[in-house]
Amino acid sequence: SKIEELKGLAGYSRMQQETRSSLLALNIADDYFKAREQAELLQRDIEDKDKDAYDIRQRFISLQMEEDTLRQQIDSQRQEIDRLRQEVGRLKGNAYRGN
Repeated sequence: SKIEELKGLAGYSRMQQETRSSLLALNIADDYFKAREQAELLQRDIEDKDKDAYDIRQRFISLQMEEDTLRQQIDSQRQEIDRLRQEVGRLKGNAYRGN
């Protein structure tokens, strides 16, 4: 396909065979290095996205652990509230009985 592309250039057919071969080699090499650079950019982008995904997963795990701790604290506070309500009820009951 690169040969066909070069054949479309003005004056290509009048060039010496050695010049045409060199031009073809240079074009192929240029395409290769451009593709390699693009591949390296994409690889860095993938690595950056992998790092971001890892950081997000770590943050998610941290938030889950924090949520678990908060739920345990809420449960503990509810138990304490229930205990205090029972204590208040017991004290009121004693007060009505004259104690």
